[in-house]
Amino acid sequence: MRYRTYKNMDLTVSEVGFGLWTISTGWWGNFTEGEAIALMHKAFDLGITLFDAADTYGNGLSEELIAKAFPEQRDEIVIATKVGYDFVHHGEARGRGQREIPQDFSPEAITRATDAALKRLKTDRIDLLQLHNIRMEQVYDDALWKTLEKLKSDASSDSTAEQRSRISSLESIP
Repeated sequence: MRYRTYKNMDLTVSEVGFGLWTISTGWWGNFTEGEAIALMHKAFDLGITLFDAADTYGNGLSEELIAKAFPEQRDEIVIATKVGYDFVHHGEARGRGQREIPQDFSPEAITRATDAALKRLKTDRIDLLQLHNIRMEQVYDDALWKTLEKLKSDASSDSTAEQRSRISSLESIP
């Protein structure tokens, strides 16, 4: 396996990542928890360190699977997850398939989603927080970027453990 370091970040990842969409949504076949975790372990054994989830994948299941698969390997993996879809209020309405549900990139929703992701992941940090399927409206939303910067600074400051439990890396990645 080859690895790369993100530009302007101290974050090295495997060139091949493991996306959890297919094993957590049921859209591409059903996987038992044991089967999903076995696939993740096999990927890790082959050198994959980047595990890409989203809060909306399986309505939180993808993040829970990472926590269950790697309870002792937190410092050996890179966790990437996404926020932005309001699955809390609309997740069940989606049903099976790829129907898009409403998004919420308000500062409160992003903070709430990040905190909930940390709990599901059972970790104190998210290595790479991504905005899920962001639109131009959000690109120009200063409040959103200020919220992300606050989450990042809380993660690196000498604040409380809860405040530090946010995002490790926030950079524009081309």
